[in-house]
Amino acid sequence: MIAEANASNRVVLRIQLTTAAKDDLNDLGDRLGIPQNRIMIKLVQWLSEQHGGVRNIVLGLVPEDMTKDTAKWLLSNT
Repeated sequence: MIAEANASNRVVLRIQLTTAAKDDLNDLGDRLGIPQNRIMIKLVQWLSEQHGGVRNIVLGLVPEDMTKDTAKWLLSNT
């Protein structure tokens, strides 16, 4: 991932997607009438605001056999 700063105090990131992920992003944007970059901005903002445990589950960093218990713990302790 490459980051570039611009004049409006924002950072531009370039990402690599599989063809299937890009197609799904295109379809989602078309269905919702939202530009692809806006979808990505909202996803990254949402993820960055989540509890670390939620981020770890979403990013696949929690072993699958522990995901259910971790999610229950998060729901009862946050």
